[in-house]
Amino acid sequence: MEITWNNAAFRSNIEFLFGAKVRIQLGLCLESVLSRFQHVAFHIDQITQLLAEAETCNSVDIIKAVLYGEISGRPAEIRSNAEAHAIAAVQALHAISDSLGTLIALALRGDLGWKKYLRDVPTILNDDELEVRRLLTLLQDNDDYRYLDALTNQSKHKHVVEVFIVFSLTPLSPSESRFTPFERKGITYPEKKIIPFLNAEYARQAKFVMPIMLELDRLVSSGCSDAAS
Repeated sequence: MEITWNNAAFRSNIEFLFGAKVRIQLGLCLESVLSRFQHVAFHIDQITQLLAEAETCNSVDIIKAVLYGEISGRPAEIRSNAEAHAIAAVQALHAISDSLGTLIALALRGDLGWKKYLRDVPTILNDDELEVRRLLTLLQDNDDYRYLDALTNQSKHKHVVEVFIVFSLTPLSPSESRFTPFERKGITYPEKKIIPFLNAEYARQAKFVMPIMLELDRLVSSGCSDAAS
């Protein structure tokens, strides 16, 4: 992802409205949002490499895994490492929302004490900030977003979400990784293939970040004009 508007002017306008401390903190939040996307991409790549390596494991280990469910040796290491990268990718993807919420609160209200979540941002929006509200609704009102939220909190607090790798004996059925089904707050969430889910949600969230930032830029510039007049 690239910043395609005048980043320096945006931060300068923030400082004009709210002071240097808010500008500095906003810059950190913006860097956090962008770096989290990079982290997700890294973890997806690592899982992909691990699954490719699973195809080259000792045939006896793979036979045990496929026929008897006995995962040991290198296949066990691959599963453990894939699980670590999958959970890290999920948490990084979810953290984008937390950083984005803080960024919006800073840009529109100069709120250095914001401790809430992205879902709470609409409560601070004014009538002239409806486009931000619309974009946030589109971002969050989505089944995969709700799944991501539940999965993140489940894996963070209860450590019961496991990554299941399907080892294969034939190149026609390559190994794949899945999140197993789980239940949270009375809702049962289905099994999901990890790589397709992460890729899809990464792309879906990424397409909303720039429009939100451009709208914040417009609102901040308008605020500066009003303050200067």
